[in-house]
Amino acid sequence: MPADVTVRELLHASGLDSSRVGVIGPAGDPLPLDTAVGDQAPDGSLLWVFDTAAAVSASRAADEAQRRRRARTDVPAAVRIALVAAIATALTVSALLQPHSSWIALAVGLLALGAAALVFHPAAASSEVLAMLAPAVAFAAGAVALSGSRSPQAILSVGAIGAATVACLRHGYARLRAQPVATITGGGAFIWAAIAVVLTTCFLAGMPAHAPASLLLAASPLAFRALTPASVPIEEEDLLDMPFLVRDAPGVRGGLPRPPRRVDRREVSTTIVEAGRKRDSAAVLLAITTAASAWGLLAAVPAGTVSEWCAIGGTAGVAAFLALWSRTAHQGVTKVASGLAAIAAAAAVVVTVAPMWSFLPAALALGLFVCGAIATLLIRAVQKGWRSLGWSRAGDLLEGALVALTPAVLLYASGIIDEIGRRIA
Repeated sequence: MPADVTVRELLHASGLDSSRVGVIGPAGDPLPLDTAVGDQAPDGSLLWVFDTAAAVSASRAADEAQRRRRARTDVPAAVRIALVAAIATALTVSALLQPHSSWIALAVGLLALGAAALVFHPAAASSEVLAMLAPAVAFAAGAVALSGSRSPQAILSVGAIGAATVACLRHGYARLRAQPVATITGGGAFIWAAIAVVLTTCFLAGMPAHAPASLLLAASPLAFRALTPASVPIEEEDLLDMPFLVRDAPGVRGGLPRPPRRVDRREVSTTIVEAGRKRDSAAVLLAITTAASAWGLLAAVPAGTVSEWCAIGGTAGVAAFLALWSRTAHQGVTKVASGLAAIAAAAAVVVTVAPMWSFLPAALALGLFVCGAIATLLIRAVQKGWRSLGWSRAGDLLEGALVALTPAVLLYASGIIDEIGRRIA
C-alpha cells in the first residue's frame, strides 16, 4: 500500500463506507479521513475499524445515563437526611400517640427497614452522616416497639440495645466491605454499646429513674478528655520511651530500645485525616448524649432533695468543663459540638434553677454584678501583661478540677450509693 494513500481511499478500496466507519491508529486515536496513512502509522502497524453509528449511540446512551444519575444525586445530602429524620420522627410520634393500635407494628417495621437500608445501601458506604443515623433509627424502632410499657427505663433500654446492635452490625459490615466509613463506625459502636450497658444495668438492678442519665453525664468529661488520644492510632513501636532514654540509654545496664520505623509522609497524613474524622463523629454523638442526659437528669431527679442539688451542681460543672475544653479543641465539628453541648447543659441548669429563685430581680442584679467584677478583673490582668499563658494554665487547672469533682458529684446524685447502702442494711 502506498504511503500517501489517505484513510478515506483505504476504506473505499476495502469496500467500506467512510461515512459509517472510522479508523483507529496504533496510538489509540481516531485517524482523520483525509490524512495520509503513512503519516499516522509506520510500516507494519495495525489499524482498527469501528462503526461510528454504534459508537455515537453508545456515547449518547452513556450521556443519558450520566444525566439521569446526576439528576438523582443533585438532591443535597442534607435534604435526604432531613427527610429520613422527619419520617422517623413522624412514625415515632404517631406510634407513641396511639400505643395500642396498628401504628406500632407499622412504625417498627418501617423504622427497621430504614435502619437496614442505612446499613446495607450502597449510598451509605461513604456517607458518614448516614452511618451515624442508622443506630438512631434503630433506637427509635426499639423504643416504639416497647412504647406500650409504663417504664421509661425499659423503653430506653430496648432502644439502646437496638441501636448498639445496629451500630456493631454497621461497623462489621463496613470492615468486611472495606468501606470508607469504617473509620468512624467503630467509635459509634463503642459509644452506643456503653449507653446500652448503662441503661440496661440500671433497669435490671432497679436503680432510680434518673440514675442512667446521671451516670452518662458523669462519664461525659472523661470521654471528652479521652477523645483525642483515642482517635489517633499510634503503634507501640513508633513511641519513644523518653524516661528510658534519659535514665538508662547512656549506661550499659540495659539493651538499646528498638529504633522507630521510617516515617511515611502519606501514612502520617492519612492517619491525621482519619483521626479527625473519628474525633468529629464521636464528639457529635457525645455532645448529643450529654445534652439529652442533662435535660433528662434534671427532669427526673426528685425535687427538694440533696440529689437534686448535686445534679444541678454536676450539670453546671459539665457545662463549665465543656466550655473550657472547647477552647483547646481544633476548629471544626468537635469545637462546635462541645460548645453546643455546654450551652444545652447550661440552659438545663437555668431552666431548673429559675423557678427556685424567690427574688429573681435581685438574683439577676447579683449575677450582673458578679459578671462585671469578673470582666474588670480580666481587663486588669490583661493590662498587667498576664495574657495567654497565665489564663491558659488557670483554665487547665480548673478543667482538671472539674474532671475530678464532677463525676463524683453526679455519682452521688444518681442515688446509686444510697441504694447500695440501703440494700446492704
